[in-house]
Amino acid sequence: MDVTLADGSKIRCEESPFNQGAEGALFWTVDRSSVIKLYFQPEIQRRITIENILSRFNLVREDPVRTPFFAWPDGLVVARDGEPALGIRMPAIAEALPLDTYIRPVFWQRLSAAERGSWAARVSVAFRMARILRWMHNRGLCHSDLSPKNFLANLNTAQTTLIDCDGLVVPNLQPPSVLGTPECMAPELVAGRATPTIGTDRHALAVLIYWTLLLRHPLRGPQTHHQDPDEDERLAFGDRALYIEHPTNSANRPARLPFTSQLLTPRMRRLFQKAFVDGLHDVARRPLPSDWEAALLRMADQVVACPNPHCEMKAFVAPEAHGFVCPWCGVPYRSPGGSVPLLRLFRPGLRRGAFQPDDWSVIGVHALCWHHIDLRRAPEPGVAPEVLAYFHCEAGRWLIVNQGLDDVLVLESSGSAPLARGSAMPVTPGSRVIFGREEHHRVATVEMLRTS
Repeated sequence: MDVTLADGSKIRCEESPFNQGAEGALFWTVDRSSVIKLYFQPEIQRRITIENILSRFNLVREDPVRTPFFAWPDGLVVARDGEPALGIRMPAIAEALPLDTYIRPVFWQRLSAAERGSWAARVSVAFRMARILRWMHNRGLCHSDLSPKNFLANLNTAQTTLIDCDGLVVPNLQPPSVLGTPECMAPELVAGRATPTIGTDRHALAVLIYWTLLLRHPLRGPQTHHQDPDEDERLAFGDRALYIEHPTNSANRPARLPFTSQLLTPRMRRLFQKAFVDGLHDVARRPLPSDWEAALLRMADQVVACPNPHCEMKAFVAPEAHGFVCPWCGVPYRSPGGSVPLLRLFRPGLRRGAFQPDDWSVIGVHALCWHHIDLRRAPEPGVAPEVLAYFHCEAGRWLIVNQGLDDVLVLESSGSAPLARGSAMPVTPGSRVIFGREEHHRVATVEMLRTS
């Protein structure tokens, strides 16, 4: 089969589709470098939508750094074997599986140990989903069908890619072509009282983050509402939706709930409360993608590797308390000397020389990078961060090593001393580290946590 693009170029495709849905069929190009989607109904409004996605709302063209995060359409198909047709060309995504594979235990347990990746990668995937949505929502775009099938991921590399980007919704310009996937649709969509918006996307994002981290749906519990299964499902995700971890209403709480949001950081728990209690039936109170992004970035700095080589998750959030035990397998965490530094970050306050808590703690197994030290910096997507400082245990003592900073000062109760680039200095409980003299540089205090 040959398809012709709007620029006149022709592409050879396989004759039979490898998948199809309600809107169209998907074909591999012969070289497997691209996917062609041909629509069953070549409507003029759909063509207008595609042309807008390829031009004025093209997030990838605006910033090529975003390319790996989207299977963004890159060509308009106008003919199939010489006959008029309507479709799109999209890049093929290699070495990634639908998120569905990783979040439903029935699928995940069929994967090999190598394919399962680690729980630390799950945090990274959740962070990338939030960033993808922030990019879209900042341009006024709504996806309308965020679901476990429309994110592709790799839990070894943390690769995360949003697909099905040809049906984006632009308020007052491009109406939604689908309402979404029922398990991820906001209650007002399920109940038929609304159409997809950025606000309904926020609900779907919260569902996907919870599901990715804890391997269960936040609203699917034992409560029943109707004898008819379809009606029961509609009510369970619609008007009677109830968070399985609701703090005051346990009607939908499973009898056995071993892994809950209590395994996460307080900031993450507050966001889930905001998403599934305060904002479940109130669009305006749902967390923004940037809220999730900030919380997940901070939580990643508290994730430690499980020492059990047979642990299925391989990592967990270290509590800001003495004694670490992996919640997934129950094996205690051991560290050199029986303790580990906890670095609490502070941001500059309103007055020069004053600092305020930043709700950010870094466990000493993690390196310090620019986004920890400089308020103006953020982690760059797809770029390995530059290591500026790190902790090292030597003969039972923890040292901070300055690898790439010019103006670091360590304050102890006995006085202060500069920490030159390439040098190390012991840290003790109460040590304060000043990462620079500019008003955009953070300060940190050191605590020591006993791990056993």
